[in-house]
This record gives sequence, structure tokens and C-alpha cells, in this order.
Amino acid sequence: MVIKDRVQKILNASGLSASEFSKKLNIQRSRLSHILSGRNKPTLEIIVRINKNFPKYTLDWLINGLETPLPDPVTSYDKNVIDKKISNDSKKKINKIILFYDDETFETFEK
Repeated sequence: MVIKDRVQKILNASGLSASEFSKKLNIQRSRLSHILSGRNKPTLEIIVRINKNFPKYTLDWLINGLETPLPDPVTSYDKNVIDKKISNDSKKKINKIILFYDDETFETFEK
């Protein structure tokens, strides 16, 4: 699947018309049409806008078609990841974790 097919898949799954989709991305309808027809490839800026508006589609998938799972919410964060990191370098300890949310807020967890 090429990038235009992935954009088309997101458009179809969104339930939006092409005009609504292009407005949501803040691009001209003709620009979207050129991407969907294969005439032009989307710029990195458009890819980032798609990811920001439809975060379930990762940048890896959008750009390369790679299937990567979304991270679990913090409440179910896999403690094994932290334990593995600590065991790899027993002198280092995690003392702060910062989570950035898509609404541009963040949360800090300190020991």
C-alpha cells in the first residue's frame, strides 16, 4: 500500500467528505485531490497534520506503512520496561517521567 492509499483509508474511515477532511487538515481541497490521485505526495507537514487529527494512525504507518502498536495508557504502563531499563544499568535509577498529551498539556511523575 502506497501513501496515497493510506491517506484514502484514513479518509474513508473518518466518515468525512473529502471537503470536510481537507478543512480538518487546513489544506485546499485540490491539494487533497492531488494526493489521492497520486499526482503529488503529501508533504511532511500534511502527514503530521493527519497524525495530529487522527492519532490512532502512527507516523510510522503513515510514512512507511509499518504497523506499530499504540502505547498503552499510563495506568497500564508495562512495569517490565522500567525494570528492564533499571537492570541494564543498575547505577541509574528513574526519578522523573514526563507525559505529553495531544492537547499540549503534560504531567510529571517524580520519585
